[in-house]
Amino acid sequence: MAQTNNGIGGNVYTTGMPATKQVSTNVLINNFVLRQETAGYDGYVVINNGVCRLLGMTAYNSSGSARAIQVHDTNVQPATSATPVNMLVVPAGSQASLTLGETQFQRVYTGLAIASSSTIPTYTATGSPDVWLFVEWIAL
Repeated sequence: MAQTNNGIGGNVYTTGMPATKQVSTNVLINNFVLRQETAGYDGYVVINNGVCRLLGMTAYNSSGSARAIQVHDTNVQPATSATPVNMLVVPAGSQASLTLGETQFQRVYTGLAIASSSTIPTYTATGSPDVWLFVEWIAL
């Protein structure tokens, strides 16, 4: 697991499927909002290690079946059967967005991990990298 500083006091972990996957560089917007995009298809990614607010995300699902894109309050890959704090269902071969904004944000305390799951209520790894993510968040 590679660790890099995100430039504002937190760390970004570039983990996931495949193991060589790299997360693109964070872009600082308006001095506090970070925009981050995965560098390719992924099964899960840890966006931030520590307290932060998820403002929104867009996901493209390249698989042949629907995926639950789950938000987890963790700084590692979610455990099997972990319950997400928020989620977005994306149909096969489609794109969908979750917009929370600065007043309806999703706060996480341990870290921000986003994972593609084949089941809705709890995390079940899909077994293949099939989701492209664009995430907006604020580190606290």
